[in-house]
Amino acid sequence: MVNVAGPLDFTVFRQKRSYASKEFALGTGILLFFLAFWQYRVLTRPNVRSLFIEQPASKTTR
Repeated sequence: MVNVAGPLDFTVFRQKRSYASKEFALGTGILLFFLAFWQYRVLTRPNVRSLFIEQPASKTTR
């Protein structure tokens, strides 16, 4: 991505709309990486993970 000469084409549905600078593309990529990393960290915390994993029914004795 960074090795491309000139600005990067910005396409929507295979039609060129405009151009994006390498710095903008790199910054966007970095932000999306940290967003995904933050989501992973939050969703793998034990208190959050327990909301998505079904716990076996506890046996009560009388």
